[in-house]
Amino acid sequence: MSKLQNLVNKIEKLLKPLPHIPNHWRETLAKNAWWLLAVSVFLMVLAIISTIQTIFTALALFNVPSEVFGYYVPKSYSTQWVWMMMLKVAEMVIIAFVAGVAVKDLKAMKYSGWNKLLTLLFITAVISVINIFFSPGQIVWDIISVAAGLYLLFEIRSYYSGISHSTIKTKSVKKAKSKKK
Repeated sequence: MSKLQNLVNKIEKLLKPLPHIPNHWRETLAKNAWWLLAVSVFLMVLAIISTIQTIFTALALFNVPSEVFGYYVPKSYSTQWVWMMMLKVAEMVIIAFVAGVAVKDLKAMKYSGWNKLLTLLFITAVISVINIFFSPGQIVWDIISVAAGLYLLFEIRSYYSGISHSTIKTKSVKKAKSKKK
């Protein structure tokens, strides 16, 4: 069993005692996850473009002579801000790419699409840890959002088919056949 599958099993055991979402809501969420993610990717691309424009505008303003603008924004702050914004753009590009790749598999209700969503959630968690250095107060909301994401993701897991489910079925069929002999 792979390390990812071991981790999935551990998370599933942690979430099992929690109350479950009604079946028709889970089914609706699972069937519509692909277009919700596609809309999110589109909005993320718009946010990336907007953030890049903001960085260039800020760079132009930060290069104004200090006697006019330096009093309001010290050079050290402007440099840190630009680096932070470039890091944010890199984060958004990574998230948008992984989410964009997952859309096709989610539409086909494949288990690999669910795995890509899980990977996306783990990437988001890592990014949250990195962002502690820039905004430490945000960690509480990041923990809540990752926990809620894990809960929802594991609630819809059973609606996605694929290799992991078929291998379980295959093993049980092989055991049943071996018992018959």
